[in-house]
Amino acid sequence: MIRITGNLRFEEKVGMDQARHVLNYVKQDATYGTFGEFPDYFKLEDWKWKIQDISHAKVNEKISEHVFRFTIKLNSDLIKIKRGGLQHLIGILAGDLFYLRISDIPNFTFEVTNVNLPESLWNEAKSSYTPNSEFSISTIREMFNLSSEPLLAFSFKPRVGLKFEKVREISLKVLKSGFNIIELDTRNLELTDNNIDKLVNLAKDASACSSHTTVFSPNLSAPAPIAKQICKRFVDVQNEPILIKIDGGLDGISTCQEIRRDFPPHGIEEDTKSPIITSYPLLRSNLDPNVPPDFFNRALSASGADILYPGGRPNFGSDIRSLDASEIDNLVNSIERYRDIVKKGRPMPSVAGGVHAGQLHLYYELLGPSVAYFLGGAVALHKDGPVKGAALCSDVINKAVELREKNPKARYPPNLPEKMIKRVESAYDPNTESEDLYKYHSPEIEIPKIHSFGTIESWFYNR
Repeated sequence: MIRITGNLRFEEKVGMDQARHVLNYVKQDATYGTFGEFPDYFKLEDWKWKIQDISHAKVNEKISEHVFRFTIKLNSDLIKIKRGGLQHLIGILAGDLFYLRISDIPNFTFEVTNVNLPESLWNEAKSSYTPNSEFSISTIREMFNLSSEPLLAFSFKPRVGLKFEKVREISLKVLKSGFNIIELDTRNLELTDNNIDKLVNLAKDASACSSHTTVFSPNLSAPAPIAKQICKRFVDVQNEPILIKIDGGLDGISTCQEIRRDFPPHGIEEDTKSPIITSYPLLRSNLDPNVPPDFFNRALSASGADILYPGGRPNFGSDIRSLDASEIDNLVNSIERYRDIVKKGRPMPSVAGGVHAGQLHLYYELLGPSVAYFLGGAVALHKDGPVKGAALCSDVINKAVELREKNPKARYPPNLPEKMIKRVESAYDPNTESEDLYKYHSPEIEIPKIHSFGTIESWFYNR
């Protein structure tokens, strides 16, 4: 059974019976129901229901006079993974299921806190879309020839509007400055035939532009038939690693699944090439509270997304714009969550959404080398342009790696050199009265503060 748990909240004081009454309607609407009870016509002996125990619902406890904890169970046979089952389940939860009104019952709202699928369904998704040789964190790092350094990506900014010649020039120079990946960012979906021709040539040149492993990633966040056709062109002109971006929008899960059907992960067949899929889960917060964000992330990953921004990155409180970062007072949980994702081995989590160069040393110490950095403004907002911005970010990461390797068992590494700190803090025009906006975050100062709220140490300490 699929277990959906959450809270049912009423505007006025109600009793358990009223809560059960509401939940019974929702249980029926989730599967076979309509606005009333079915007559005996559907319950006669000669009716043969092909699915027994279709759904169950239970009010688990009364939390307060207004709030009740509930569980709804749906028969797993209703969800066909290979035939859009994950999309179907998300549609059930995010659709009209929790927006009904019942006469003589005070208004109410639902919050879904967890969706628990049987492991058999997750395993079916894995066997269908990430079979046998999947792109794990360790595999991706090996393909990019990484040792102690993390994966560095530039999510190209400005997103749209630049002439292609400038996109090409900046992309190749940023890769030469130490980055591994250039990706066309969210909202850059100019997929005309003429532009695709140019991007395919750029991808071919990007893969051979530097002594370290470099790739160009198109944004193929489009319906599956279009994405598959274009993807083949990029696969044909490159050796692995090959990257494409498929964001978690309306077509995200379906498009990931179709790409994986046509391009299974390498190792299945010796002559098969397959792209690593990166994804920004656009709808993960917008579907909340009906679809828990972490369930949406897992559905994307199970459908083939290999590098994923999980949302809720650690927030150090100095961002000019925090895009889906953690709450400032939830820093410890955010760090532990990233570490837990890394321990699972897949997907590779990324840090994104408003990160600047002054934070990179601290991020590296807290999250370790297996987290990817997808940087946009940190590169593009440099006062001297994105190539200088890329060189700065790359230099900070390289120095962070060097300091840690020289002090492998130290509780905290030394700070960046003073000259580099000045370079970091003078790199951006803050356009604000705050002088601390782009400040350098020292691990030896910041980690003890974080430790005081929990048990967080540097990722490298005592390893």
